[in-house]
Amino acid sequence: YPEAAWRTFGDLDIVVRGDHLDDARRRLVETFEAGDPLPEVRPGFDAEFAKDVMLRIDRTEIDLHRTVAPGPFGMRIPTDELFDSPTEFTLAGTSLRTLSATATFVQVCYNAALGDVPPRLMSLRDVAQVQHHHQLAVDDIVKLADRWGGTAVVASAVSQAWDTLALEQCELSEWANAYEPSWLDTKLLAASVSQQRSYTRALASVAAIKGPAAKVRYLRSVLSPSAEYLEARNWTRGSHVRRAIDRLKPRR
Repeated sequence: YPEAAWRTFGDLDIVVRGDHLDDARRRLVETFEAGDPLPEVRPGFDAEFAKDVMLRIDRTEIDLHRTVAPGPFGMRIPTDELFDSPTEFTLAGTSLRTLSATATFVQVCYNAALGDVPPRLMSLRDVAQVQHHHQLAVDDIVKLADRWGGTAVVASAVSQAWDTLALEQCELSEWANAYEPSWLDTKLLAASVSQQRSYTRALASVAAIKGPAAKVRYLRSVLSPSAEYLEARNWTRGSHVRRAIDRLKPRR
């Protein structure tokens, strides 16, 4: 954005590699006395499957991100690519790194299409603003989105941004409007934005997890969380199951 104040935010997002997630969380707790309020579903779950881990330092929320989206589309992302070709910027005299320009665009598309329902106007504006600023080639966007398994997500975000904000059509929006997602991607996208998405996208994630052993670990954690996880939320094992069944019932 031309002026930083145009883009409001409520937390700080830091992307870390999955195998560094537990160490990063521990260092924030030990060094800055960060609050780490909720136990993970089962030991090791966050480093392998979670989108992020939330901590607080005083009134500041810090999200340690393993990937950039919840559910099946976040699971598909080859997370090592988040660290490829980083862009450097300076904040208060300190040099920091962020995602590459193309990865930034795809990430804001994920945030717009897979976040709030309906999408926040601010999130849709991010899609238009990042493309306006970087003037990215459509081929580069599509190639990255394909590698991340999220072409349907990007197309959905672009179409919604251009339609909602009444923007002039361009090569990118024309590609998005013409794109036809596969049957599977249509179902995964629907699960990711349904009214019961906290549960439907958890189930849909199984389709994106590679390897039978990893699928079993994920399902075991989701279906049978640790006692510490349940206690922190004032749930019993029975209420956890009943809550899931109720949320997954078809709605009229």
